[in-house]
Amino acid sequence: FIESNKLETTSKYAFRGLRDLTHLSLANNNIKFLPRDVFIDLESLIELDLRGNAFECDCRAKWLMMWLKSTNATVSDVVCAGPEDMKGRRLNDMSSLDDECISTDFVLHQAVASESLSVDTFSFKNDVYVTIAAPSTDSCMVLQWDHIEMNFRTYDNIT
Repeated sequence: FIESNKLETTSKYAFRGLRDLTHLSLANNNIKFLPRDVFIDLESLIELDLRGNAFECDCRAKWLMMWLKSTNATVSDVVCAGPEDMKGRRLNDMSSLDDECISTDFVLHQAVASESLSVDTFSFKNDVYVTIAAPSTDSCMVLQWDHIEMNFRTYDNIT
């Protein structure tokens, strides 16, 4: 029960390996969105409580909408707090966010020379960043999207 903790989001890997977890409550927090596949390892999940959060039902919620339709778990109502035209609607009842969300197939955009990588993205002050951990080199690169050159450029390198 991770309730009423003013939680705004969680790591994509927060519940990794918890295959025997049957009940999870994230109720009454400040969650606006959850990272894609955050519940992927929860194979035994019976009940999920997401009440009392302020979910943004935009493209970031599309995966959750699809997951709600496919899970066998009982999930509380996921009520949208925004955007304005979605306010008060239940994500559980929606059939599509396709009109608002555009997706494309993966295409190689930029290559990084490294053998073993762990990659994650994040936004900060309306900019997009990518972190690339390369355990074999004991470093973590942080790349920032360059809107002019249209590629990621080195922002920082943490050893």
